[in-house]
Amino acid sequence: MRFNLDYNAGAPPDPEVLEGMREVEEHAWGNPHAQHHLGREAKRVLEDARDRIAACLGVRGDELIFCSGGTEANNMVAFAAHHWMQRSGGRFFASPLEHSSMWEPFGRYREEDPGGCVPLPVSSEGQVDFGRVLEEEGPWFVTSVYGHHELGVVPELGPLWEELGEGRGLHLDLSQSLGRLDLEAVVGKASAFTLSPHKAGGPRGIGVLVWKRELPFEPLLLGGGQELGRRPGTQSPVLAHGAALAIEKALREREERSHRMAEAMAAFLEGIQGLSFEVLGNPNPESFLPNTRTLRFPGEKARDLVASLDLLGLAVSQGSACSSGSTQVSRTLLAMGLSREQAGECLRISLGPEISPKNSSRAASLFSQGLRPNSG
Repeated sequence: MRFNLDYNAGAPPDPEVLEGMREVEEHAWGNPHAQHHLGREAKRVLEDARDRIAACLGVRGDELIFCSGGTEANNMVAFAAHHWMQRSGGRFFASPLEHSSMWEPFGRYREEDPGGCVPLPVSSEGQVDFGRVLEEEGPWFVTSVYGHHELGVVPELGPLWEELGEGRGLHLDLSQSLGRLDLEAVVGKASAFTLSPHKAGGPRGIGVLVWKRELPFEPLLLGGGQELGRRPGTQSPVLAHGAALAIEKALREREERSHRMAEAMAAFLEGIQGLSFEVLGNPNPESFLPNTRTLRFPGEKARDLVASLDLLGLAVSQGSACSSGSTQVSRTLLAMGLSREQAGECLRISLGPEISPKNSSRAASLFSQGLRPNSG
């Protein structure tokens, strides 16, 4: 048997989503901005998808921007936040826990404006220290992953909520949280947030950025009036419809999915108790994604384990979803204080709702076989 223990890299497409997209594709393949009947039908499907997503998230339709994926959405946020803070004399804060699609543009802007772009420290348990933000008296913009793609850690945002107000913004990257965490409270409070539907059974090639109306916005791309001038380029009604189906279903089934994921993770961890390992981050179930853990196996080389476990039918990763094919040491783990050698001993395990506790135990048995004898 083969087991997917790298669910965070991308969920398998939901059959209901695929079927819904096929049905729409037959009549909504036109350009939504064309002025004839083909364009009108395409636009109807596009805007229906926008309204449905907005309704289930509790936001306005004109606050929702379709783009090509979570990577583009995060780049858009970094660009808009940097320009906003430059104009207002405020500071843009981010931590090394951010996905590369946020951390790399943040790093580039920091080279240009080191005083205006401020990195935040990270604890050994994978929590961001927001103390520097709370010292600010003027404008600020903070971005934070909510449900970390490697560690599974959920940030403690309480103090930031109290300080939000005019001239301040908080963006949350919810890419890994959809269908796994209760998002109702945070999407209502956050100034902006990113969703990546393909992490929850939706189609690849589309992302959702919600940017609340009270925030100034500067478009990253130019050359068209689509998405109210915030993101040019011809939209895909079919992908938008698929994203709406996936988001609606993920929110509707969230409790059931998260329960199944938690059960499967518990079974997996129980099944590898004969190995020598540690769970990184604070293993408090209330502050973790139910399906994600990073495990350190002292004395092992994770890059070798990825290959050997693959031969046994187990898909695992050494790092974040977008660096699953990379052999680079995780920036997140280094920020937590691990040495490069220690970081190179870590594997991320991420499970989907499809895997039962019984199969998770079977995967754990194969996993144990794949490690060298001196790990037991």
